[in-house]
Amino acid sequence: MNKTELINKSQEKLQGFTKAELAMALDTITDTIQDALVAGEKVKLSGFGTFETRARKGRKGVSKLPKAMGKEWASVDRTVPVFNVSEGFKTRVIEANKLVAEVNPTV
Repeated sequence: MNKTELINKSQEKLQGFTKAELAMALDTITDTIQDALVAGEKVKLSGFGTFETRARKGRKGVSKLPKAMGKEWASVDRTVPVFNVSEGFKTRVIEANKLVAEVNPTV
C-alpha cells in the first residue's frame, strides 16, 4: 500500500475528512516523528510500535565486485532509524496469516 492508497482507506473510515486533510495530517505526523528522531527522542505509539535511532559502527571489507575485486573499503559510524513492532501488532499479523493459511493452504 502506498501513501495515496493509505489516505483513500483512511477516508473510508473517517468520512468527515477530505483526502487533502488526511494527507496533511499524515505528512504532519511523519514529519513530527522524523523531527523527534533527529533530536534523539524515541516515539512510542502504544499498540503499534516504537520509532528510535541506533548507532551503527563503521566496518571494513574487501570488494567482491568484478570491477573492484580485492579493493578495500570502509564505512563510517552512523546513526540509523529503526522501528520495533509492538507485541499486539505482531500477534494480530501472525494470527491473520494463520487464518489465511487455513482457508487457502496453497498460500
